[in-house]
Amino acid sequence: MAKIEEAVAIGIGVQTAQASVNEAVRDATDLHTAAATATTATGILLRNNADLAQTLTRQESDGGVAPGSLSRVSGALLRVDPSFSFTIDAMGSRGEASDPLDAGDFNLPEYMKRIFAGARLVQQTPTAATTEYEFAATSAGAYHTLKIWRGAGANSESWVLVGCTFNLTFNFEAGQKATITVDVVADSVDYYGTTVTFPPASVTTAYGEQEKSAPILESAANALDTVTRGFQSATLAISYPVNVTGDCNATGGSLKSQGTPRLVSFEASYFADTGDDDYDLLTADLDGDDTGPAVSFRLGAVAGAGDTVNALTVLIPNFRVLDNGKEDGDSVMRRITGYAAIAGDSEFGSLINQELRLACV
Repeated sequence: MAKIEEAVAIGIGVQTAQASVNEAVRDATDLHTAAATATTATGILLRNNADLAQTLTRQESDGGVAPGSLSRVSGALLRVDPSFSFTIDAMGSRGEASDPLDAGDFNLPEYMKRIFAGARLVQQTPTAATTEYEFAATSAGAYHTLKIWRGAGANSESWVLVGCTFNLTFNFEAGQKATITVDVVADSVDYYGTTVTFPPASVTTAYGEQEKSAPILESAANALDTVTRGFQSATLAISYPVNVTGDCNATGGSLKSQGTPRLVSFEASYFADTGDDDYDLLTADLDGDDTGPAVSFRLGAVAGAGDTVNALTVLIPNFRVLDNGKEDGDSVMRRITGYAAIAGDSEFGSLINQELRLACV
């Protein structure tokens, strides 16, 4: 037998309901950039086969022991629990802005809209200068079907994951491209073995723009508590507790949903500055304007008319610092960790009651 060739592609599409598989994704044999239809799905091509991690765990009943012995009896298969994650580059739509600039120029491509929606980050009304993505309490497009191909040609295999939501981790490092690690929470998985070949779509027309260059983190205009301060590295994580509900009509007999509270955590290695008082960040409560310490920075350059749209901005309007200490072995670095709380103030415009805004500019 031939060993698997490690090319990885992912098709994704929104489900009409949590337990309703997106049949176009399930049956996909080709990939493109638009929403899933017929046997074609929105596609993502991973740059590196190591960017896909997978673990499949057999869940079974307790078989007990064989009568008259101390030997274990095999249990009956209950289900297979899937654990998949993948890493993609963080960037804007990579399309060319119109001249003059127009609303919609900064919209993320379909695959990123689906990934963001799976973490309940929903696109807001586009303008000619930006498209924002903010949390929604409920979202009709929160659950997704994923189809994952690994291999190429006849030496490929495929899985279909149903009822997927996502936890996201943004990884930032100065002078490097940023990445997003997508942790998939799925109700069930179907394995297609080697009966489905790797999708033949051209990387010039499909695969979610991941073949194009991503912006690096530079000239980020980062501010911490209104003070300009650079960081060396940072992570921004969006995660939900997993609620498991028994349902006899569901594949595997259970459904997994996003619980509360949502946790938006931020951790960064900042450069210490003699003009700053980091102790204040630990003790500060909301001030008279109902705004706390804020974090804001930009990945990539703002696009003008005719430019390639690739920049993302991050704003945490109310950063609650929980821990602040010296970086081990470094005299000028401080490690700051904490979480994002709701801002609760109209000063942030559309960010009222929002703990995070991501925007394409």
